[in-house]
Order: sequence, then structure tokens, then C-alpha cells
Amino acid sequence: MVFDINKFIGKFSEEAGEHIAKINSSLLEYEKDTSNFDLLNKVFRSAHTIKGSSKILQLSYIADVAHKLEDVLDALRSKKISPSKELFSLFFRSVDLISEMVEKTVAGQKDIKDEKGICNELERLLEEKSFETSAGKPTTPNTEQIETPTKKIKSSVKQPKKKKTESPENSPSTAENKPSEKITEPKTPEESIKVRAQKLDDSIKVMGEILSNHGRMKQGLIDLEEILKISKQYLENFNNSETISYKNSNSPSMPNQEISKLLHSKIKVHSSNMRDVMNIHGLLTEDLREKVLQLRMMPLSSAVETFPRLVRDLSASSGKEVDFILEGVDTEMDKRVIEKIGDPLLHMIRNSVDHGIEPPEERESKGKPRKGTLKVAARYEGGNVHIEISDDGGGIPIEKIKQKALQRNLLNKDELSNMSESEIANLIFEPGFSTSPIITDISGRGVGMDVVKGNIIELLNGSIQTDTFPDKGTCFTIRVPLTLAVMRILLFSISQTLFGFPVSSIREIIRVKKSEIIEVVNKQAIRLRDQIIPVTDLKKIIKLPQTEEEQENALILLLAMGNETIGVIVDNLISEEDMEVKPLPSHMRNSDLASGATITGKGDVVILLHVPKIVEKSKMIQEGKQTSRPVQKEKQRILVVEDSVSTREIEKSILESYGYQVDIASDGIEGLEKTQNVKYDLILSDIEMPRLDGFSLVEKLRSDKEYKHVPIIIVSSRDREEDKRRGIEVGADAYIVKGNFDQSDLLATVQSLI
Repeated sequence: MVFDINKFIGKFSEEAGEHIAKINSSLLEYEKDTSNFDLLNKVFRSAHTIKGSSKILQLSYIADVAHKLEDVLDALRSKKISPSKELFSLFFRSVDLISEMVEKTVAGQKDIKDEKGICNELERLLEEKSFETSAGKPTTPNTEQIETPTKKIKSSVKQPKKKKTESPENSPSTAENKPSEKITEPKTPEESIKVRAQKLDDSIKVMGEILSNHGRMKQGLIDLEEILKISKQYLENFNNSETISYKNSNSPSMPNQEISKLLHSKIKVHSSNMRDVMNIHGLLTEDLREKVLQLRMMPLSSAVETFPRLVRDLSASSGKEVDFILEGVDTEMDKRVIEKIGDPLLHMIRNSVDHGIEPPEERESKGKPRKGTLKVAARYEGGNVHIEISDDGGGIPIEKIKQKALQRNLLNKDELSNMSESEIANLIFEPGFSTSPIITDISGRGVGMDVVKGNIIELLNGSIQTDTFPDKGTCFTIRVPLTLAVMRILLFSISQTLFGFPVSSIREIIRVKKSEIIEVVNKQAIRLRDQIIPVTDLKKIIKLPQTEEEQENALILLLAMGNETIGVIVDNLISEEDMEVKPLPSHMRNSDLASGATITGKGDVVILLHVPKIVEKSKMIQEGKQTSRPVQKEKQRILVVEDSVSTREIEKSILESYGYQVDIASDGIEGLEKTQNVKYDLILSDIEMPRLDGFSLVEKLRSDKEYKHVPIIIVSSRDREEDKRRGIEVGADAYIVKGNFDQSDLLATVQSLI
């Protein structure tokens, strides 16, 4: 019988991939601590397993490399050779070659050879070493320490030891070696996923409960048939006689009135029983759904397991020293999410090493440790996973981004001056955008971060936020759903059409009187707990017709995108359900507002809206009446210092509508830095802000002779008298409480001070 290796290639590839990952991770750890021989033994065992498996499948080209690698590892752990940077580089190249050969085998390629000459380098390394003992005398390798399967075979047939060469007898491409011929056209390995036994046990346990409950449902059907039999007899004899015979009753005859009571009683009991059964069935089904979904869940580590090796190679090639940290990578996500998140994380890691972390000498000149720190941390939050990629490098060069944006005509100077540093930093996600002065093999082409935005926002319905600080580093916060298959959806209607939002994207649902919606410049907003939140009618975003019915109250969904919150007005709430999200039909795939579709239990189609695009479009919608602007001969410049994105935009819009030129800052430090470069005519500041609060900002500005007499207004949610008193004491000219915020009051205060 011909041995068909195609049946085993898929399993071999999966097993080899696991061992290659173990070798990479163990070598990285061993390179840091060469005294830890347990790590070296792990590498040896994995190389030994790959060699054995490939020999069984007659993949001699893989077995040869693994065998040579095993010999050098054996010499290393026997202390016959010493670890060195060059030796580790050779190890990693050998592992890469094995990985490449496995991929080619799965793809069905033939005549696979060691084109890089890795085997020769490994063999030459062993030949050149004298294998000196501790006494300084040369000796031969200790072949008795571990007897490999290859040595056993050679000794049993008493073959002379000679240098192994490729021959027609052992070549995988010869006619005599029939099993190897089938490698040329292998069957594509079926997609598989490893599942922990505990997950399967939990699913089977729930299935047993469902089967038990199914027995109760069958008994309910028997009871229902009994009720139907009684009701049928009752209906047949109702017009014929006052009494009928009922065989199953204890009495030979029963009046119709008694039968009616019996029917009512049985139906009542049956209804109660079935309600209990269905409740239990619903709980069990939900439990089973969760368990089945868990079978598709994979840890984030499966997407980032190669990153430590990547960071090592990148840092070595760029002459940098980087300490790479992984936290929370056991966090599990749907397999489809894991597959889409890998590339974005890869591009961000490469950019952090290339652009973020400084060279050791530069870091020392800044008073930093020579070795930079790059960290990937993941955690659960609601129905989402938050992944942070942070470094302690030089931060994103905001000025370079501005220059590049101007060169590419993405924005003009006025638009850039009105943007916060975080908003400017997000320009790196634009297609083709790069601040690198030269294109390298690591980065500089301006395509990587565009992939990040496309995968995370477009494909995964997630979001990404950028925070950067000069000489302190950069942090990217990615937010993606746990699964794309089934999501908790809030169903609602607008213009008699069903839509849905992921529940994880909704911060709050409120109903307010329409009279409470205030007009701020050309947009609408509401006051909620001392915050001003912009509001948009969802009909205008989706461009649906307005309904004729007028409602006194407005139903508002507050959508959350990072630190930003906006409200959208809808007509009616329908329900909240766990629903299977299906891809959009072909005629809707070009829509940027829809991310998927689902079907209700009644068969109604629901369009799932894409939250990031809805938030983006809402900013572009012009609502309300345009407020007339007074004519000013020269624009006066105002700085708004506020950490809340929505409040900052509201204040900026109000002031700009009256002809003022407005710059914004997201905290006190950024505001203080902007005052060093620009002379402002007035400053608005919040109190509670990161890094530097409003009181401290006012004190620092008053100590600067340039701002000793510049009007400063504090706009804060703090309404206590002691806070107002302190604001005046530190030098503020006015104190406005956000809870009593009014457009006309703000403008009147600004005009009176300027």
C-alpha cells in the first residue's frame, strides 16, 4: 500500500508551527539568560520533534536542517561551544528556513532545498570548533549523551559514517520514492482551531441539560394531545346533548359545564408548565450559544507570539535596544477578530521600533535608560477588548505631521491651528502619510498605518485613539468587539425603518423634551450632568425622510467613541437582543454607514450601523439656524483649554461663529505650551484636566508678564463657592458654571472682557 503523506501534511504543519513558535520564544529568553539550560533543553526537544516527524513523512530536506540544528544545540548545552550573538543569529536563520520549508511543503512545491546554505554553516561551525574540554584537550562530541533516531538506524544496518549527500535513493523527487511524488499536488488542509477540552466538556454538559428539558417538552406535547381530545369531544357533542361521556375521566359521564372547567384547568396548568419549560429552554439555549461561541475564541497570544522575535530582529538591525513586554495576551477573542487584528498590531510595532524608540545614545542624552520599553497590553471591557500599544520613545512629531499635511494639501494652516495634538496625531492613519525622511525596509512608505485604520475601523467596527507626549512616548488604544458572529444589538426605528447599534457602543439612552435641546451656533446640543453634548437627528445622517408625526419628547442614544460622546435622535426603541450579524448584500457593500445586517424573529431585516462613521458624519451635519456674525475689523485670538472633546468643540464653534480665531488645547500643559508661541487675546480654561489643572494654569500664566493682564475665563462643572473664590484668587477674570452654560452669557462675558 502506498503511503499517502497528504493526509498528514496539515497536522504536521500545525505541529511544526507550534514547535517553531516554542523555539523562537525559548531562544529569545535564553539569549537574555544563557545560564538557564531548561530553555536550551526546550529548544532541543522541539528541534528533535520536528526532525522525527519530518523523517517519518520522508521530508528529508526539513529533517536535515533540524538534525544539524540539533547537533549544534547539543554541542552548546554540552558546553563544547559558547553562546554568541553570531550563534543566535544562525539559530534564528535556521528556524526561519525550517518555517519556510514547511510552508512550501504545504503549498505543494517540489525540489525544496537549502538554498541559503544553512546546513553547511551549521556543519562548518561544528567542524571548526575543537570541542575542548575543561582540561583544554580536544575531544570528540559526546554521542552517548543522546542517541537520535538517525543514529539508531545507521548502527542497525552497519553503514559507514560519511557525509550525507542528496542521492537518487533519498531524493524526494525520484520515481522510486512514490510517497514524495504526491507532495506536488496536496489537498489544501482544512481550516482548524485548537479547543481546550474543558470548553468541549462545558458544551456537552449544557447539551445534556437541553436533552433533559426536551423530555419535559415531549411530555407537554402528550398533555396537549389529551387537551385536544377533550376539546374535540366537547365540540362534537356540544349541540347534541347536555352531557357527554369522557372515557379518561373517573366518572362515566360529565356535564358540558364540568368539561369546560376541566379544559380550562388543564389548559392553565399546561400553559404554566410550558412557560417554565420554555424559560428553562431559553436559558439553556443561551448558555449553549455562549459555550459554542467560546469554541471559536482564541487568545491574543496566537496573533502576537512572533512579535518578540520581530522586535529583537528590528532592534538589532536598527541599532536600538528594546525591552518588549506582553501583558494580558491570554485575553480571548473570536478567531475572525484575531485574524484581522494581527496585521494592524504588526505595523504599529514596526513603527514604534523604527520611529518611536530612540537610539541608545540619544536616550542617554535625554536622561532616559539606554533600553527603550515597548508594551502590548490587552484587557476586557464590556463586550469589547481594549489593546494598548505603548512606548517610552520620543513621541509623534506633531510639527512634522503639520508640515506633511500642508505639503499634501490635506489641511490648511487655520484648520491645523484649531486642532488638538491628538487630532493632528491621527493624521498618520491617512493613506500614504509618513513623516519618515527615507523609505526603509521597516517603514516609511506610508501604507502601514492606513492598514491599521482599514482593519480596525472598517472591518472590525472598532476604534483607535492616539495619545502622544514629546520625549515621553506614544500610546495607541485599540477597541474591538469580542466577536463578529453574534452581537448584542439595540434595535430601533427611524422613518419606519429598522436599524441597530451594538450595545457596547451606547453609553446611555435618554428622553428629553425638545424644548431642552439648545442651539449652539449651527448645531444642536443638550446639557447632561454639567456636560454639553452635541446632538444630531439620525434621519439627516442617513438621509431618510422626516415623519409627519410630531412628538413632544426626543429619544436620544448617546454613542461613545473613545473619549468622545455624541447623541443621535431616533424615533422608537424596539428591543435589545443577541443577534447573528450577517455580511451586507452586494448592492449595499459600498455603503460606509452600514457594517452588517441581521434578521429578527419575525423575519424583518435590520441594518447594523457603523458607529465610527455615524460619529464622523454627525460632525459634518449642519443643523439649526445659522447665527448672524458681527463684522470685526481684525480677528481676535482665543485659546480654549478643555479635556472634554464635545465641550471643547461646542465652545470653539460658538466663538468662531462670532468671528473669533480659536485654538484648542486638551490639557493645561498643552495650553501652557501654546501660550509660549502665540499671544492670545483671551483664554478659556476648564479646571479638572490631566497633567495640569486649570487653577495651576491660571497661576502660571499670571506669573508670565506677557499674560499678566490677558483676560482668563474659567468654565467648569464645579459650582461650589470655594471653587469660585479660588478661581478669582489665582487670577481668573470670570467663572462660568457648565450647568448654567448659555451661549449668550459666554459671548457677553467674552465681549465685555476683550
